[in-house]
Amino acid sequence: MKEIIESYLNIHGSGYVVKVYNKGQITTEILGNAEDYPNKKVMREDTLFDIASLTKIFTATLVYKAYEEGLISLNQKVKEINHKFINLDEITILDLLSHKVEIWTKGHLKDTKSEKELDDCLYNSYVKNNKRCYSDTHYIILSNLLEIIYNMSFDKLVEEKISKPLGLKSLTFNPNKELLIASTNYETINNELKDYVLPGTTHDDKARVAKIYNKYFGHAGIFCNANDLLKFLQTFIDKDNRFLKNETILMMLSHDNYEEEIKTMLLDELGSKEYIGLANDLFVNNFNKKQAEIIIENLPKAYNYFGTRFKHVINQKSDVPIEASDLAFVFSGYTGSIVFFDYEEEIIVVIMTNSVHLTKISRKERAKNNKEILNKIYHKIKKK
Repeated sequence: MKEIIESYLNIHGSGYVVKVYNKGQITTEILGNAEDYPNKKVMREDTLFDIASLTKIFTATLVYKAYEEGLISLNQKVKEINHKFINLDEITILDLLSHKVEIWTKGHLKDTKSEKELDDCLYNSYVKNNKRCYSDTHYIILSNLLEIIYNMSFDKLVEEKISKPLGLKSLTFNPNKELLIASTNYETINNELKDYVLPGTTHDDKARVAKIYNKYFGHAGIFCNANDLLKFLQTFIDKDNRFLKNETILMMLSHDNYEEEIKTMLLDELGSKEYIGLANDLFVNNFNKKQAEIIIENLPKAYNYFGTRFKHVINQKSDVPIEASDLAFVFSGYTGSIVFFDYEEEIIVVIMTNSVHLTKISRKERAKNNKEILNKIYHKIKKK
């Protein structure tokens, strides 16, 4: 595994803490630097990472905890919990969890100049499109609903309902700046530092603005080390240490019938019923490869009821290794960290890194590297 990670150093991230759980056995690899510039800091096992969108898996877990406690139903409408969402008449909690529609805020949360402006922007959220689309807004709304359900701010809710019960001491929205925190961003022009997000400050601009008003959102903002992230994910596998009931976990890992949806989209796009081979590649008579690639690129990602990506029916579109079980998922954060979870195989891979510390890497390149490094590690595990 070390050789795989080394081959991506300073191409994908400046440093790594990788944890693999394979049927109860845990292995760890630590390589590279937590920060290259302006100060070189060597990566350690206890390094804290801004996990960005991986925050969403904690938000979704709290939603399912509220469901288990009988406080909500998954088909409950948003407006039944918070009537201030005036434009979301028919939107349900499950719609938000699985990114079933595309919801936008009226204006950009990051551009708001006051708490009232921030609230108004959020509460005027609206359905831009009824097609499936991943959006931070969905999980920002979910965290707002959780605050009402539990009468507690979202940061305190994460602490009281997850961090303390599970002993996740590193998990926080407010990291101690004295700790080693992986750097997530810098930019230099003519060798001069122009932009630098200080370690311990969340990279996500919406979360940064919200924090000015002592607000915490469910889409991004959590800091955590690799040990605690793995420990959290183990509670979905370890029979003696379950955070949620087994039937709830299976519900989270289920999803709508994407195969039929994708098939319909392809037939509509191609205008032909000579469509062949959904499970492998896209093959259609008299259809060139370039056109097929464009169509595949525009297909929606496959999100389950946990809001994580499961195995897509088009292999090229799938972030989950094709050999993994149907109860596997992959999820990643903008800043670089990745998790892979396979319930049936009892395999968890936690890849903690800081891709956005390398400013020359585009988002598309980072996504490609994410997929490659995970697939190589997964195949290494399966060969043993």
